[in-house]
Amino acid sequence: MQLFMILILFALVWLTFGMLALGQRARRLAEGGENEADLRARIRALEAIVTDQDRQLRRDFDGMN
Repeated sequence: MQLFMILILFALVWLTFGMLALGQRARRLAEGGENEADLRARIRALEAIVTDQDRQLRRDFDGMN
């Protein structure tokens, strides 16, 4: 159970830093430093990571019950 809680905490920290990085990139886009296609590709990559982590956590949780 503790391992599951550690995994959830790690995922939340990972997502927090990912969202902070995404916010910085959005700010750069607003300033004209990064093009929209690059930003959209990075958003899709982050969404894929989040989706994969969500699936893994659900599998781990289902395996514990």
